[in-house]
Amino acid sequence: MQILCAQDIPYKIEVVDEYNVVLAGAVVTVSTTAEQSPSRWVVDQEGVVRLTFMQGDTCRLLISHLGYKDVSLPLDFRHGLSGAMTLYVNMELEDIAISPVDVTIGRYNEQEFLPNLAQAITIEDVRKLPATFFDPARLAQSFAGVANNNDQANGISIRGNSPSHFKWYLEGVEILNPNHTSNAGTFSDRPSQNAGGVNVLSAQLLSKSYFYKSIYPSTFQNAISGIMAMSMRNGDQNERKHFVQVGLIGLEASSEGPIKKDANKGSYLFNYRFSTVGLLSQLGLDFGGEEIDFQDLAFNFSFPVKKGVLKVFGVGGLSNNVFTAPENDEDREEEKDTNNIDFSGDTGIVGVNFDTYVGSGDRLNITSVVSATNALRNSTSIGSPSLLLSDDQDQSTMWSTKASIARHLKKGSWTNGLYFNYQQYKISSQGEFSIPLPETEDNLSRVGAFSEVDLNLTKTLNLHAGLNIGVQNTPVNNAELLFEPRVSLTKRFAKAQRVQVSSGLYSQSRDPRTYHNLNKDLLTKDNIKSWQNSIAYVLQQSKFTWRLEGYYQELYDMPLDLNTALPETNLYAGRNYGLESSIRFNDAEKGLTMWLNGTLYKSEYEQEGEWQSTRYDGRYIFNTVLGKEWIKTSTKVHGVHARFNVLGGFRETPIDVTASEEIGATVFDETQLFADQQSDYLRVDLSIYRKVEHKKFTSTISLDIQNLLNRENESFAYYDTFIGDVVRRNQLGLLPILNYRLQF
Repeated sequence: MQILCAQDIPYKIEVVDEYNVVLAGAVVTVSTTAEQSPSRWVVDQEGVVRLTFMQGDTCRLLISHLGYKDVSLPLDFRHGLSGAMTLYVNMELEDIAISPVDVTIGRYNEQEFLPNLAQAITIEDVRKLPATFFDPARLAQSFAGVANNNDQANGISIRGNSPSHFKWYLEGVEILNPNHTSNAGTFSDRPSQNAGGVNVLSAQLLSKSYFYKSIYPSTFQNAISGIMAMSMRNGDQNERKHFVQVGLIGLEASSEGPIKKDANKGSYLFNYRFSTVGLLSQLGLDFGGEEIDFQDLAFNFSFPVKKGVLKVFGVGGLSNNVFTAPENDEDREEEKDTNNIDFSGDTGIVGVNFDTYVGSGDRLNITSVVSATNALRNSTSIGSPSLLLSDDQDQSTMWSTKASIARHLKKGSWTNGLYFNYQQYKISSQGEFSIPLPETEDNLSRVGAFSEVDLNLTKTLNLHAGLNIGVQNTPVNNAELLFEPRVSLTKRFAKAQRVQVSSGLYSQSRDPRTYHNLNKDLLTKDNIKSWQNSIAYVLQQSKFTWRLEGYYQELYDMPLDLNTALPETNLYAGRNYGLESSIRFNDAEKGLTMWLNGTLYKSEYEQEGEWQSTRYDGRYIFNTVLGKEWIKTSTKVHGVHARFNVLGGFRETPIDVTASEEIGATVFDETQLFADQQSDYLRVDLSIYRKVEHKKFTSTISLDIQNLLNRENESFAYYDTFIGDVVRRNQLGLLPILNYRLQF
């Protein structure tokens, strides 16, 4: 439901059940200091209500729905300080079980997202929490079981899995790596497949995102670690709005509104960013001597059609990392100083989404997206030629299409769909002094069908069951049949408690670079397989949620992540298991936020009958988020949020110094895989902001500090041929980001 207050400031209030499915027919009672009697509004299919508040007024909302507990909460005029804001209201079931009804049009069907297995990420969370850089993946680093891979990038290890097992989805379909500077923080200084410095899709463009940790429904495939499911938000349909943000890392500007005023012709949304670390470098911050910049332009057009909405969206991004070697010999202190390095990364996404009702209320959703990446790295030695690769290019294009139809049953819903993913890639690597690898050009494809049912078996028992059947084509085998059943059973108890048991089979195709770096004949298996299980206890109240979850994951045909430039030839069995506990407390009336979570886990692989630690076997993860907002006046809000991360150190394989000296490159001692452990990782982040509403615009000034204590957390070690010894690299130090934002 959308409420427009004084000065036409939009408030979008979404009323959902405990599974985040929209509840049609909910009654919203609004009481304000300016009215003698309350007004009542019903959440209908359009979900739009217009109200007028006197400036400085506060109002209280009472939301009620048959079969659910009433929710009462305040809505202050201060919410308008952020412009368009989304307020999510979760209603809890009482003794009567009511079938959920989804009436949201213009956004991908949330029932297919199955949010009871996911954690929702809102735009407001991304804006408020420190060190997110408006990126939902960086916010996910605050969740239980999630470990930051490197400060320079948004790569994450989930429950001991490799970051390469994580995938990105947009509007319900898989996309290629949607990140700038995809080489950020990597050992080889070459592009990663799923991470980068920052997401090309700014949080300014996104609606609510869903983050899955290993367990997710059958509508998703080709990932065994986790999924970030994102959706583009529609522009405002009532009035045109703009915002500009300037800061130490660059400029961002956005515009949105109706395509034609006073006519239901649809809406538009544009966003442009240009970022550079030049100012930060001049302030003395160390980025390894690199000049780093990126820019992106994104759009989303939304057009109403009969019983539905058509969306056309896209984004294009350019990024560069340039390192220039010192001219004088005496200024060269390490191997990197003997090379001129130029890395560029281009990313593009364009797609269409059609969402409508057909027949007697069935929901049809069709999405087709083309995503492409092109990463080019050139290295020129100053002096003698190097054994390292000097020219490296990685091009990929993916076409992802999915069609699904959801039918509401008497006690739930039934969704069926088809999907098709086709990826074409070209990889080339050459060296100055070493033997070049042959150019590789080939394709991967996966086609299949899925079926899911979500049923309230009884008043307190819910079943979600799904089946994904697909065929994977790779350069090794022409076709591999995949059969992946998944099931989740939820039992509700008194006092807002529930127990949830989930199990399922998953698979993921190999990285295209695997087929480039290795002889394809050495690979006998196309997909990594995983059997994943979890059991969770949840206590959920209006302001407080506690979740205790245990999980166990088995992996088959798994290549080890040695943190080297080339993947391992051998395949192993692996397992990840652990216990997570998380507490969330949010009090909107007092402006308080508190997230606490802890994870104890093990990540192991089997070698010669013995279980040993993988690289990401840090053993424990502890995260804390604390926040407070103060309402100074009816038009001024101050806020501060802090985040604390403590992780057990990742494992690493010792370097064979003698062998490294002989060939002039880093050689790992593979007889001692992951025998060493890095020091514990500790990071404190802080954000401070002040919002002021003026007559014609709203201003926000914020200071966002990553690594407030300037702790030198370890990243990786390598053998430096210039120094003739092992050198250890650390992650980023203190990183302050000052921003000034205008909305009008």
